[in-house]
Amino acid sequence: MKRFGFGHAGRIAAILLFVAVSGISLARDRQTAFSEYAYNNENPAYAARSGPQIVIHRYVSPYLQRGSFEPFAALAETDGFKVQWLDGPITAEVLAETDVLAIVNAYSRSGQGDYRRYSTMDVPSIYSEAELDLIVSWVEKGGSLLLLADHSPFAGGTIALAGRFGAIYMTGHALRSDSISENKHVHIDFRRTPDGHGQGKLNSHPIVDGELGIGRIEHFYAFGGQAIIPPQEATNLLQIPNGFEAILTFRLTEEFYSAPRIDASGLSQGMAMTVGQGRVAIFGEAGGFTTQRIDDDEPFGLADPAADQNAEFVLSTLRWLAGYQQQK
Repeated sequence: MKRFGFGHAGRIAAILLFVAVSGISLARDRQTAFSEYAYNNENPAYAARSGPQIVIHRYVSPYLQRGSFEPFAALAETDGFKVQWLDGPITAEVLAETDVLAIVNAYSRSGQGDYRRYSTMDVPSIYSEAELDLIVSWVEKGGSLLLLADHSPFAGGTIALAGRFGAIYMTGHALRSDSISENKHVHIDFRRTPDGHGQGKLNSHPIVDGELGIGRIEHFYAFGGQAIIPPQEATNLLQIPNGFEAILTFRLTEEFYSAPRIDASGLSQGMAMTVGQGRVAIFGEAGGFTTQRIDDDEPFGLADPAADQNAEFVLSTLRWLAGYQQQK
């Protein structure tokens, strides 16, 4: 594993970066959903509220509890999906009524506290072994799981769940190697044909190939997340480009220079796979699936002009998970 070394000029630049990443941590607490965003769905998959049931597990996520994913729910409803927020534990009874289970930035549960106090190697699972068994068995029998686990500290709670499907979180942050001199050091534009200048690779899959009643998707814009090692049987939908590193810490501002780093080139920020009779999509980025703003700044996420196909990508992902069949 490599670490950065800095000369005099590098230390000055590093101070600027420290201020920037500290701002990221503080800004996280000031993020609110951008409720003015609205998507014009001209060809919904299902009639209004007649489609499959999406259950979003709000109980384990302060990120969801402050309303950050309301725009995602509203977007799903434009496609005819039914959306339910789960404010209690996952049970067999809940899953029996669920078509797509969405677990988003699950990192805090009563009595478990803040994951930033752990190292990336000893963080506890947000779900018990019995709950993990229940979720995996449900997927194998035909359920569909959407798992979003953003940059630290949001990735902590579902490391064990992702591992049950063969995915390995790098936790921490995925950053450009030259992030000291780059303002947007965490954004990645995943494209079918990357230009070689920091763009990631959007790989072929029914989600993006126009097979689900949504036109061919050319790119997905991510706003900062973690890197994941995908299992061999998964399609690496969002392939991280050369020149990115994973910094393995939940305390980026305190450990930017001391935390171990690995080359993240070719790793994943999004994957899709079948598991038994079910389907799983895992993403190391949540910001591109909703839309938020910090104070009165311009909104980011679905409402950002750079993310002009993100809504279609999100809907296509949900359709694939739900087993939607396009009418011929």
